[in-house]
Amino acid sequence: MMTLQIALESPQHAQWLQMIEDRLRIARKSANKKHDKWKKAEDLLVGYVPEQELDAQRRHKRDNQGVPKYTTIKIPYTMALLSTAHTYWANVFLSRSPVHQYNGRHGEAEQQVLAVEALVAYEVEVGLAMAPYYVWLWDAGKYGVGILGEYWCKEVIEYGEVAQVQDPTTGMSQLVQMTKQVEGYEGVKVYNINPFDFYPDPRVTVGNFQSGEFVIVRKELSWNDVLRRQRAGYYMNLDRLTTYYGTTDGTREESHLERPDTRSILYPSGAAGFTPRPAMVCLWECHIDLIPAEWGLGSSAFPQKWVFTVTHDCSLIIGACPYGYAHGKFLFEVLEPEIEAYGQWNRGIVEQVEPL
Repeated sequence: MMTLQIALESPQHAQWLQMIEDRLRIARKSANKKHDKWKKAEDLLVGYVPEQELDAQRRHKRDNQGVPKYTTIKIPYTMALLSTAHTYWANVFLSRSPVHQYNGRHGEAEQQVLAVEALVAYEVEVGLAMAPYYVWLWDAGKYGVGILGEYWCKEVIEYGEVAQVQDPTTGMSQLVQMTKQVEGYEGVKVYNINPFDFYPDPRVTVGNFQSGEFVIVRKELSWNDVLRRQRAGYYMNLDRLTTYYGTTDGTREESHLERPDTRSILYPSGAAGFTPRPAMVCLWECHIDLIPAEWGLGSSAFPQKWVFTVTHDCSLIIGACPYGYAHGKFLFEVLEPEIEAYGQWNRGIVEQVEPL
Protein backbone atom coordinates (compact mmCIF):
# COMPACT_ATOMS: atom_id res chain seq x y z
CA MET A 1 0.00 0.00 0.00
CA MET A 2 1.17 3.52 -0.81
CA THR A 3 -0.50 6.69 0.38
CA LEU A 4 -1.80 9.41 -1.89
CA GLN A 5 -0.22 12.82 -1.45
CA ILE A 6 -2.98 15.16 -0.27
CA ALA A 7 -2.19 18.81 0.39
CA LEU A 8 -3.62 20.31 3.56
CA GLU A 9 -4.96 23.34 1.68
CA SER A 10 -6.74 21.32 -1.02
CA PRO A 11 -10.59 21.21 -1.15
CA GLN A 12 -10.38 17.41 -1.32
CA HIS A 13 -8.61 17.32 2.06
CA ALA A 14 -11.39 19.33 3.72
CA GLN A 15 -14.12 17.25 2.08
CA TRP A 16 -12.58 13.94 3.19
CA LEU A 17 -12.14 15.20 6.73
CA GLN A 18 -15.82 16.10 6.91
CA MET A 19 -16.92 12.69 5.58
CA ILE A 20 -14.63 10.88 8.02
CA GLU A 21 -15.74 13.02 10.96
CA ASP A 22 -19.41 12.29 10.19
CA ARG A 23 -18.78 8.55 10.42
CA LEU A 24 -16.69 8.92 13.55
CA ARG A 25 -19.44 10.90 15.25
CA ILE A 26 -22.15 8.29 14.81
CA ALA A 27 -19.77 5.46 15.71
CA ARG A 28 -18.69 7.13 18.97
CA LYS A 29 -22.26 7.97 19.92
CA SER A 30 -23.23 4.31 19.63
CA ALA A 31 -20.08 2.93 21.27
CA ASN A 32 -20.33 5.24 24.30
CA LYS A 33 -23.46 3.39 25.40
CA LYS A 34 -21.34 0.31 26.09
CA HIS A 35 -18.47 2.05 27.85
CA ASP A 36 -20.19 2.33 31.24
CA LYS A 37 -20.78 -1.42 31.26
CA TRP A 38 -17.15 -2.07 30.32
CA LYS A 39 -15.93 0.23 33.09
CA LYS A 40 -17.94 -1.80 35.59
CA ALA A 41 -16.33 -4.96 34.18
CA GLU A 42 -12.88 -3.43 34.77
CA ASP A 43 -13.86 -2.64 38.37
CA LEU A 44 -15.12 -6.18 38.97
CA LEU A 45 -12.27 -8.11 37.40
CA VAL A 46 -9.52 -7.22 39.84
CA GLY A 47 -7.56 -9.40 42.21
CA TYR A 48 -7.53 -6.77 44.95
CA VAL A 49 -9.49 -3.68 46.01
CA PRO A 50 -8.23 -0.41 47.52
CA GLU A 51 -8.67 0.04 51.25
CA GLN A 52 -11.74 2.08 52.11
CA GLU A 53 -11.61 5.01 54.51
CA LEU A 54 -13.70 3.26 57.16
CA ASP A 55 -11.48 0.19 57.06
CA ALA A 56 -8.42 2.41 57.42
CA GLN A 57 -9.87 3.93 60.60
CA ARG A 58 -10.57 0.46 61.99
CA ARG A 59 -7.04 -0.68 61.20
CA HIS A 60 -5.60 2.40 62.91
CA LYS A 61 -7.53 1.69 66.13
CA ARG A 62 -6.64 -1.98 66.00
CA ASP A 63 -2.91 -1.40 65.47
CA ASN A 64 -2.37 1.62 67.73
CA GLN A 65 -5.01 1.28 70.44
CA GLY A 66 -5.41 -2.49 70.63
CA VAL A 67 -9.14 -2.22 70.11
CA PRO A 68 -10.57 -5.28 68.28
CA LYS A 69 -12.28 -4.14 65.12
CA TYR A 70 -13.88 -5.83 62.17
CA THR A 71 -12.61 -5.41 58.63
CA THR A 72 -14.22 -5.83 55.21
CA ILE A 73 -13.04 -8.83 53.22
CA LYS A 74 -13.92 -8.89 49.54
CA ILE A 75 -13.59 -12.13 47.61
CA PRO A 76 -12.83 -11.60 43.87
CA TYR A 77 -15.31 -14.26 42.79
CA THR A 78 -15.85 -12.82 39.31
CA MET A 79 -12.10 -12.68 38.70
CA ALA A 80 -11.79 -16.33 39.70
CA LEU A 81 -14.61 -17.39 37.38
CA LEU A 82 -13.14 -15.62 34.37
CA SER A 83 -9.62 -16.90 35.10
CA THR A 84 -10.94 -20.46 35.19
CA ALA A 85 -12.84 -20.03 31.93
CA HIS A 86 -9.85 -18.36 30.27
CA THR A 87 -7.57 -21.23 31.30
CA TYR A 88 -9.99 -23.69 29.71
CA TRP A 89 -10.27 -21.68 26.48
CA ALA A 90 -6.50 -21.32 26.22
CA ASN A 91 -5.96 -25.04 26.76
CA VAL A 92 -8.54 -25.97 24.13
CA PHE A 93 -7.57 -23.51 21.40
CA LEU A 94 -3.93 -22.57 22.02
CA SER A 95 -2.26 -25.71 23.36
CA ARG A 96 -2.20 -27.51 20.01
CA SER A 97 0.98 -27.73 17.98
CA PRO A 98 0.69 -26.11 15.55
CA VAL A 99 -2.04 -23.79 16.79
CA HIS A 100 -3.52 -23.44 13.29
CA GLN A 101 -4.25 -26.79 11.67
CA TYR A 102 -5.54 -27.28 8.13
CA ASN A 103 -7.14 -29.84 5.85
CA GLY A 104 -7.13 -29.89 2.06
CA ARG A 105 -10.48 -28.98 0.46
CA HIS A 106 -9.74 -29.77 -3.16
CA GLY A 107 -7.65 -32.91 -3.03
CA GLU A 108 -4.38 -31.28 -2.01
CA ALA A 109 -1.59 -33.66 -1.07
CA GLU A 110 -0.61 -34.04 2.58
CA GLN A 111 2.76 -32.40 1.91
CA GLN A 112 1.04 -29.25 0.68
CA VAL A 113 -1.13 -29.12 3.80
CA LEU A 114 1.91 -29.57 6.03
CA ALA A 115 3.74 -26.82 4.16
CA VAL A 116 0.90 -24.38 4.85
CA GLU A 117 0.84 -25.38 8.53
CA ALA A 118 4.61 -24.89 8.78
CA LEU A 119 4.39 -21.44 7.20
CA VAL A 120 1.60 -20.28 9.50
CA ALA A 121 3.36 -21.81 12.52
CA TYR A 122 6.43 -19.74 11.64
CA GLU A 123 4.30 -16.58 11.56
CA VAL A 124 2.71 -17.43 14.92
CA GLU A 125 6.07 -18.09 16.57
CA VAL A 126 8.36 -15.50 14.98
CA GLY A 127 5.56 -12.95 14.58
CA LEU A 128 4.88 -13.25 18.36
CA ALA A 129 1.18 -13.98 17.95
CA MET A 130 0.65 -16.14 21.05
CA ALA A 131 0.51 -13.29 23.56
CA PRO A 132 -2.12 -11.35 21.53
CA TYR A 133 -4.12 -14.59 21.26
CA TYR A 134 -4.21 -14.97 25.06
CA VAL A 135 -5.27 -11.34 25.57
CA TRP A 136 -7.87 -11.73 22.81
CA LEU A 137 -9.55 -14.54 24.73
CA TRP A 138 -9.30 -12.59 28.00
CA ASP A 139 -10.94 -9.48 26.52
CA ALA A 140 -13.77 -11.61 25.14
CA GLY A 141 -14.59 -12.82 28.62
CA LYS A 142 -13.95 -9.50 30.33
CA TYR A 143 -15.81 -7.12 28.04
CA GLY A 144 -17.96 -9.53 26.06
CA VAL A 145 -15.97 -8.72 22.92
CA GLY A 146 -12.35 -9.27 21.94
CA ILE A 147 -10.74 -7.48 18.99
CA LEU A 148 -7.63 -8.60 17.16
CA GLY A 149 -6.01 -6.53 14.42
CA GLU A 150 -3.81 -7.98 11.69
CA TYR A 151 -1.47 -6.64 9.03
CA TRP A 152 1.28 -7.73 6.68
CA CYS A 153 4.64 -6.82 8.16
CA LYS A 154 7.92 -6.39 6.32
CA GLU A 155 10.52 -5.26 8.83
CA VAL A 156 13.60 -3.33 7.82
CA ILE A 157 16.10 -2.89 10.63
CA GLU A 158 18.47 0.08 10.43
CA TYR A 159 21.46 0.23 12.74
CA GLY A 160 24.66 2.21 13.06
CA GLU A 161 28.21 1.09 13.62
CA VAL A 162 31.63 2.70 13.79
CA ALA A 163 34.19 1.32 11.34
CA GLN A 164 37.85 2.09 10.74
CA VAL A 165 38.52 3.07 7.13
CA GLN A 166 41.61 4.31 5.31
CA ASP A 167 41.57 7.66 3.53
CA PRO A 168 42.84 6.95 -0.04
CA THR A 169 44.36 10.43 -0.36
CA THR A 170 46.32 10.63 2.89
CA GLY A 171 46.66 6.95 3.74
CA MET A 172 45.58 7.71 7.29
CA SER A 173 43.05 5.57 9.13
CA GLN A 174 40.02 7.20 10.65
CA LEU A 175 36.83 6.18 12.40
CA VAL A 176 33.66 6.62 10.38
CA GLN A 177 30.08 6.11 11.53
CA MET A 178 28.14 3.99 9.05
CA THR A 179 24.43 3.14 8.76
CA LYS A 180 23.34 -0.27 7.57
CA GLN A 181 20.01 -1.91 6.82
CA VAL A 182 19.02 -5.56 7.08
CA GLU A 183 15.73 -7.26 6.34
CA GLY A 184 13.85 -8.65 9.32
CA TYR A 185 10.64 -10.58 9.75
CA GLU A 186 8.17 -10.70 6.86
CA GLY A 187 4.70 -12.12 7.34
CA VAL A 188 1.39 -11.61 9.13
CA LYS A 189 1.38 -9.93 12.53
CA VAL A 190 -1.50 -9.54 14.95
CA TYR A 191 -2.09 -7.06 17.78
CA ASN A 192 -4.75 -6.44 20.42
CA ILE A 193 -7.20 -3.56 20.25
CA ASN A 194 -8.81 -2.17 23.38
CA PRO A 195 -12.61 -2.39 22.93
CA PHE A 196 -12.76 1.27 24.00
CA ASP A 197 -10.70 2.09 20.89
CA PHE A 198 -12.82 0.12 18.42
CA TYR A 199 -15.66 1.93 16.61
CA PRO A 200 -17.44 -0.22 14.01
CA ASP A 201 -20.38 0.86 11.88
CA PRO A 202 -23.35 1.03 14.33
CA ARG A 203 -25.82 0.11 11.58
CA VAL A 204 -24.73 -3.53 11.89
CA THR A 205 -24.00 -5.68 14.93
CA VAL A 206 -20.43 -5.94 16.17
CA GLY A 207 -20.28 -9.59 15.16
CA ASN A 208 -21.28 -8.62 11.60
CA PHE A 209 -18.89 -5.65 11.35
CA GLN A 210 -17.52 -7.00 8.06
CA SER A 211 -20.90 -6.13 6.50
CA GLY A 212 -20.67 -2.51 7.66
CA GLU A 213 -19.40 0.46 5.72
CA PHE A 214 -16.53 1.40 8.01
CA VAL A 215 -14.44 0.53 11.07
CA ILE A 216 -12.55 3.23 12.97
CA VAL A 217 -9.76 2.49 15.45
CA ARG A 218 -8.09 4.89 17.87
CA LYS A 219 -4.31 4.48 17.92
CA GLU A 220 -1.45 5.99 19.90
CA LEU A 221 1.89 5.72 18.10
CA SER A 222 5.34 6.82 19.12
CA TRP A 223 7.10 9.29 16.86
CA ASN A 224 9.56 6.58 15.80
CA ASP A 225 6.70 4.35 14.62
CA VAL A 226 5.23 7.27 12.69
CA LEU A 227 8.55 7.77 10.90
CA ARG A 228 8.79 4.07 10.10
CA ARG A 229 5.33 4.15 8.54
CA GLN A 230 6.26 7.20 6.52
CA ARG A 231 9.30 5.40 5.10
CA ALA A 232 7.11 2.38 4.28
CA GLY A 233 4.87 4.69 2.23
CA TYR A 234 1.81 4.81 4.52
CA TYR A 235 2.04 8.39 5.84
CA MET A 236 2.56 11.89 4.47
CA ASN A 237 2.16 15.50 5.68
CA LEU A 238 4.45 14.81 8.64
CA ASP A 239 5.93 18.30 8.31
CA ARG A 240 2.59 19.53 9.70
CA LEU A 241 2.83 17.09 12.60
CA THR A 242 5.74 18.76 14.38
CA THR A 243 3.66 20.59 16.98
CA TYR A 244 0.85 19.23 19.12
CA TYR A 245 -1.31 17.87 16.32
CA GLY A 246 -3.16 14.90 17.73
CA THR A 247 -0.99 14.53 20.83
CA THR A 248 -2.33 13.02 24.01
CA ASP A 249 -1.82 13.77 27.70
CA GLY A 250 -2.16 10.14 28.69
CA THR A 251 -5.68 10.30 30.11
CA ARG A 252 -8.46 8.14 28.72
CA GLU A 253 -11.94 9.56 28.76
CA GLU A 254 -13.54 6.13 28.35
CA SER A 255 -11.49 3.50 30.14
CA HIS A 256 -9.83 3.56 33.55
CA LEU A 257 -6.49 2.89 31.87
CA GLU A 258 -3.91 5.67 32.04
CA ARG A 259 -0.75 6.42 30.12
CA PRO A 260 2.17 8.64 31.14
CA ASP A 261 2.07 12.27 30.06
CA THR A 262 4.80 12.72 27.42
CA ARG A 263 4.02 16.25 26.27
CA SER A 264 6.92 17.80 28.19
CA ILE A 265 9.63 15.69 26.52
CA LEU A 266 11.92 17.68 24.22
CA TYR A 267 13.85 16.28 21.27
CA PRO A 268 16.93 17.64 19.51
CA SER A 269 16.55 19.04 16.00
CA GLY A 270 20.13 19.44 14.86
CA ALA A 271 21.77 22.84 15.01
CA ALA A 272 18.44 24.53 15.67
CA GLY A 273 18.34 23.21 19.23
CA PHE A 274 15.12 21.61 20.46
CA THR A 275 11.66 21.37 19.00
CA PRO A 276 8.39 20.41 20.81
CA ARG A 277 7.44 17.63 18.42
CA PRO A 278 5.15 15.03 20.00
CA ALA A 279 6.51 11.93 21.70
CA MET A 280 3.18 10.14 21.18
CA VAL A 281 0.71 10.86 18.40
CA CYS A 282 -2.97 10.02 18.82
CA LEU A 283 -4.63 9.10 15.53
CA TRP A 284 -7.87 7.78 14.07
CA GLU A 285 -7.33 4.95 11.60
CA CYS A 286 -10.47 4.90 9.46
CA HIS A 287 -11.10 1.78 7.35
CA ILE A 288 -13.88 2.62 4.90
CA ASP A 289 -15.63 0.57 2.22
CA LEU A 290 -16.15 3.44 -0.21
CA ILE A 291 -17.14 4.07 -3.83
CA PRO A 292 -14.10 5.70 -5.48
CA ALA A 293 -16.18 7.79 -7.90
CA GLU A 294 -18.04 9.42 -4.99
CA TRP A 295 -14.86 10.20 -3.05
CA GLY A 296 -12.89 11.51 -6.02
CA LEU A 297 -10.53 8.53 -5.93
CA GLY A 298 -11.15 7.18 -9.42
CA SER A 299 -13.87 6.36 -11.91
CA SER A 300 -14.95 3.02 -10.44
CA ALA A 301 -18.51 2.85 -9.09
CA PHE A 302 -17.88 -0.44 -7.26
CA PRO A 303 -16.98 -0.39 -3.53
CA GLN A 304 -13.33 -0.63 -2.52
CA LYS A 305 -11.71 -0.61 0.91
CA TRP A 306 -9.43 2.29 1.81
CA VAL A 307 -7.79 3.34 5.05
CA PHE A 308 -7.46 7.01 6.06
CA THR A 309 -5.31 8.10 8.99
CA VAL A 310 -6.25 11.42 10.59
CA THR A 311 -5.15 13.23 13.73
CA HIS A 312 -7.21 12.92 16.90
CA ASP A 313 -8.71 16.40 16.44
CA CYS A 314 -9.73 15.55 12.84
CA SER A 315 -7.72 18.43 11.43
CA LEU A 316 -5.06 16.68 9.33
CA ILE A 317 -4.96 13.62 7.07
CA ILE A 318 -1.58 11.90 7.15
CA GLY A 319 -2.49 8.74 5.23
CA ALA A 320 -4.86 7.70 2.42
CA CYS A 321 -4.17 4.18 1.15
CA PRO A 322 -6.14 1.56 -0.76
CA TYR A 323 -6.21 -1.77 1.01
CA GLY A 324 -4.53 -3.78 -1.69
CA TYR A 325 -5.65 -7.13 -0.21
CA ALA A 326 -7.43 -9.61 -2.47
CA HIS A 327 -9.64 -10.97 0.34
CA GLY A 328 -11.57 -7.67 0.49
CA LYS A 329 -12.14 -7.85 4.27
CA PHE A 330 -11.49 -5.43 7.11
CA LEU A 331 -8.24 -6.30 8.87
CA PHE A 332 -9.80 -7.24 12.20
CA GLU A 333 -11.10 -10.33 13.96
CA VAL A 334 -13.90 -9.98 16.54
CA LEU A 335 -14.54 -12.65 19.15
CA GLU A 336 -17.89 -12.65 20.96
CA PRO A 337 -18.46 -15.38 23.58
CA GLU A 338 -21.94 -16.59 24.38
CA ILE A 339 -21.57 -15.32 27.95
CA GLU A 340 -21.10 -11.56 27.91
CA ALA A 341 -18.96 -9.83 30.50
CA TYR A 342 -20.97 -8.22 33.28
CA GLY A 343 -24.04 -9.84 31.79
CA GLN A 344 -24.32 -13.48 32.82
CA TRP A 345 -21.15 -13.42 34.92
CA ASN A 346 -21.56 -12.93 38.64
CA ARG A 347 -22.78 -9.36 38.94
CA GLY A 348 -20.79 -8.45 41.99
CA ILE A 349 -17.97 -9.31 44.33
CA VAL A 350 -19.02 -11.52 47.23
CA GLU A 351 -18.65 -9.35 50.32
CA GLN A 352 -18.29 -10.60 53.86
CA VAL A 353 -17.53 -8.94 57.16
CA GLU A 354 -15.43 -11.05 59.45
CA PRO A 355 -13.29 -10.38 62.51
CA LEU A 356 -9.55 -10.63 62.16
